[in-house]
Amino acid sequence: MALSIEDVHHVASLARLCLTLAEEKQYQSQLSAILDAIAALSELNTDHVEPTSHASVSESIEREDIPHVSLDPLKGLANAPKRVGTSFAVPNIME
Repeated sequence: MALSIEDVHHVASLARLCLTLAEEKQYQSQLSAILDAIAALSELNTDHVEPTSHASVSESIEREDIPHVSLDPLKGLANAPKRVGTSFAVPNIME
């Protein structure tokens, strides 16, 4: 699906981007290629494909949950501009 320069300009304005004419032409070809790839994927028959919650279906992607010593709170707050005890101090946003 070929996008026009006007389409690219419209998308850029929605995203509050100021693009040069060269950038608009570059994005025109790149976005058109992305839409062509999506169109090709939508032609695939996925009737017998089980839905997944992750792109990877590997069972070994999660590490074993092993307890370990946590970071000392005072060391974690060493660069904090302000702190209260072992917590970051932030300005109040509500009265």
